[in-house]
Formats: sequence, C-alpha cells, structure tokens
Amino acid sequence: MSDTNTAFAELVAANPIPHDATPHPLAWAEAVLLEEIDARSESTQAKPQPERRRGLLVAAAAFAVILIAVGLAALIANIGGGEDVVEPTTTVAPTTTVAPTTEAPTTTARPDTTAAPTTEAPTVDAADQTAIDAFLAAFNAGDVETVLASLSEDAPFWTFVTSNSDEASPVADNPELVRNWFVFSVQQQTQMVLSSCSPFSEGRINCTGTFSDVIVAQSPLGPAGVSVTFDVNEAGEVSYLFIRTNDAAMNAAYTPFGMWHTENYPDEAAGGLLFNITGRVRLDAESLALWAIRVPEWLATLEA
Repeated sequence: MSDTNTAFAELVAANPIPHDATPHPLAWAEAVLLEEIDARSESTQAKPQPERRRGLLVAAAAFAVILIAVGLAALIANIGGGEDVVEPTTTVAPTTTVAPTTEAPTTTARPDTTAAPTTEAPTVDAADQTAIDAFLAAFNAGDVETVLASLSEDAPFWTFVTSNSDEASPVADNPELVRNWFVFSVQQQTQMVLSSCSPFSEGRINCTGTFSDVIVAQSPLGPAGVSVTFDVNEAGEVSYLFIRTNDAAMNAAYTPFGMWHTENYPDEAAGGLLFNITGRVRLDAESLALWAIRVPEWLATLEA
C-alpha cells in the first residue's frame, strides 16, 4: 500500500462512520477516491510548469537568433551591391483631409513702434520773458530802484517775510515794506536762479529755481527751492509777484542763526529786533541796520 493509501486508512480508522449512517449520494468509494488522487498526482508530476516555460523561452531565443542572422545576411548582401534583395514596401494608409470648421487665424500685424510726435510744451511769450529776465537781473545785481521801477503800483506782492498770510497784497498797500524787503535782500546778498518758466493759470507765468543768501549758504541742505509766479502787463511791467521758498531749507539755515543771536544777545532777541512775534524777519529801519551788523558777526564765528 502506498503512503497515501496508508494515510487514508489511518484517517478512516480514526473517524469510523456510524453504523446507521447512509452514504452521501456523491461520495466516492475508497478505492475510486484513492485511484483519482494517484492519477492526479502522476499527471502533475509528469508535466511540471517551470519546464514548459523554460522550453518556450529557449524557443523564443532561437527564433530571435534566426531573425538576427537573416537580417544580417540581408544587410551584407545590400552593402555588397546584390540586386536580388527586395526592398520591403511600406503601405501608406490614405489620409482623409477634413475641412476646417473655423477659419485660420489671421496674422496679427506688428504694432507700430514709431513714437508719435510729441506735442511741444507751451512757451512763454517772448515779451513777457524779456520783462522777467530784466527784473531778475536787477534783483540779483542789488539794484533796488530798478527792481521797484519794474513793478506796477497795483502789483500784488508776496514773499516769505513781507506777509503773514499766503495772499499777495498790492505794492501800493505797503510800499515801504516792499522796498525794505529788497534792501534786506541786498544786505543778505540774495540770489535767485530761475531754471525754467512756463505759462500758468490766469495768464500768469510760473518759474522754478533756487534761492540763496549768506545765511542760507550755511545750511546743510544747500540752496532753497523757489517758485516765483509773475504776471506781465501790456506796458512790460511786472503786475504780479509771488515768491515762495522751501520752508525746510530756509528753517535749516535761519534757525541756527536765531539760536546764536538769542544766546549772545538775549535782550535783542526778547525785544524782537530781528524777528517779529510770528518768527518772520523784521524789516523796519532799525532792524535792517541791526541785520547788517549781526549777520557778518555770526559768519565770523563760523569761520573761527
């Protein structure tokens, strides 16, 4: 008896069938079951799966070698000029042209990079510019009489020291104050350099540049920016004059001088002989005489 039969006999002996049990209609007889097991075992051992796969791989490799050999022979024959080598033909499938459903995009034209001609900025009338240049030349030369003569009597006038407001007042309203400001400017060696002038509102002309005097020249900020607005009447007179300087630059210059004056001449400072109660330059005759003394004295301390 085979090992399988012996194991089956032992299994049956260990699990006896009850005497009153009826066999299952699909149950196999012992002998038949053992024969079926043996038959299936022998079939599996006769045709192992790994051997069949190995055979297929060997066959495939041999076929590949044959293909390579045939291809190499054809290549050699072709190189040698053999005429009996037939070139393989390639069948090209016909293409079907489909009509486009949308129109092809049109080529976008390059934008014109040519710069458009620039519009020239409006210029100041030549006669008005001549009147402004003449006024400026007389002012920088310290010619007080010529400057005053270039102003019309009703010309609104404003500077940082002649008014407590931002409104220009006519020269005729306070001619002495206007004259004294020009005298003060001469004492301080004031210079205005106007770099450009252009038409402004209400027919006026606005010029920009720099403003400096002997005190401003000591400022770490350098010359103050200045904006001067003119109007010129038909007679060639300056009929409107508004001079505004940069406050920060002016304060950076005049504050150190004011501190020096207060420290060294407290009574004059307390009496407001150089600066009035609003902090503006005082321009009466007594103050102008004192300005002419104290400013050179202060400059001498800076040089020491």
